[in-house]
Amino acid sequence: MRGELSSAQKECILVLHQEGLSNRRIATHQSISESCVRYNLKKLKENGTMVNKTRSGRPKAMTLEQESALIARSKEDPTKPATQLKLDLEETYGHVASISVIKKCLSDWKTEMADLLEWRRHWKPDLKAAKWAPCRYKEKTLLVKSHFADETYQIMVYDGLRMWQEQCDKEQFQQRTKTLNPNIEAPLGTLLHHLQDSVSEENMSHSISKLTQKEDAVTIHMATQLEGALPFAWQFHLKEALHEESAEHLTTPLMSMVAELLRRQKELFRILKRKDAEIDDYKASGAKVSRKHLETTPFDDKIFINNMNESKEFGVLVDPNQSTSAFQESGQDLYRQIKMRDAFNNAQLIQEDSDEEYEDDLSGVGDAPTAPSGPSWRKRLPPSLVEAAQTGTNQSPDRVSPKKSPRMSSPGSSTQDTEMMRRQALEKKLAEEQTKLKAKKKKKKLF
Repeated sequence: MRGELSSAQKECILVLHQEGLSNRRIATHQSISESCVRYNLKKLKENGTMVNKTRSGRPKAMTLEQESALIARSKEDPTKPATQLKLDLEETYGHVASISVIKKCLSDWKTEMADLLEWRRHWKPDLKAAKWAPCRYKEKTLLVKSHFADETYQIMVYDGLRMWQEQCDKEQFQQRTKTLNPNIEAPLGTLLHHLQDSVSEENMSHSISKLTQKEDAVTIHMATQLEGALPFAWQFHLKEALHEESAEHLTTPLMSMVAELLRRQKELFRILKRKDAEIDDYKASGAKVSRKHLETTPFDDKIFINNMNESKEFGVLVDPNQSTSAFQESGQDLYRQIKMRDAFNNAQLIQEDSDEEYEDDLSGVGDAPTAPSGPSWRKRLPPSLVEAAQTGTNQSPDRVSPKKSPRMSSPGSSTQDTEMMRRQALEKKLAEEQTKLKAKKKKKKLF
């Protein structure tokens, strides 16, 4: 079976090819097949890189919707066996995966939730996870989010058209405090905590005394009081944020919120229809509603959506001045949950990339025989590289690479020193990967 070449092996193939060695000699020195060398060099010529493309993989046995329904029904009754869960799913989706796949899906979900809980214990929220708070200033409706640390703060403001932001460090904060409040002396942490309270959803609208805007800057003037009715003035000097930051903090999360709300709506429709089926079963058994006003008609999703589109509230909410209602209490919580889950997913991707690097297969392709004792990487290199690494010369006089004529070495040449450092770095990288592989094998044996 073909094994994946590590990045170090591919780099070594490239170096040997640039040295002018034939595919056969490269294969011999690397203990891999000639066809493997030829394949990677062809891939380099066609794609400009030897890195493999992302594989689509085998199709999943269950769709994401089926997995979500499975997990929901398992949470409703944790004691329900996999066989019954399979029957429940088949009533809704027809043929589904086997019982073993259902068990694995539930096991993977429990593992993921455990990882998420463990990650949340150590997670430190930043500005990305801070919630947007609606704020009114005269006729303007603003969205404000902020993150305060021990000695710094970050704040972002969206005015309905453009995004503004400021990052203030310790030195800037102290200098601005002296300028705006020369008679106040207080610890840095106390002033930052007071300012954090001032920009909260409850206090921001009352704290703004003035807002001035230029082409590329906005200044928000704050007028608050410290303990003892001591006046405290502050100014936020905001500059326009980059488009990427606007997308990261607002546009993309809002799209995720819409998608999640649609998913929840679909799930609610499914639950309501199941409830209607349950009520019909009760009625067929002779059950009756004790009070007439509690009786409802069977739920129809199309009628429901049409009624919502024709309601007066819908006409009010499409008003641009009411758009910030998306960040009421429930909207803020959904936004925070989405940003937290996004941070967790990114952390998992980073961990997977690290694991893939660690698990690079150093065995190459097993077509060519290897020595019983496992030759070192230094022995797999051609003599030109080995002697260069040992003696510090460019090439051995006894072995001259094909397609290149002998040349005199110049000990003081900077080009020769650069090539020497490159080769030594390559050997060091190969040795480190071999050490990691051995350490991983020992860990596997322990477990």
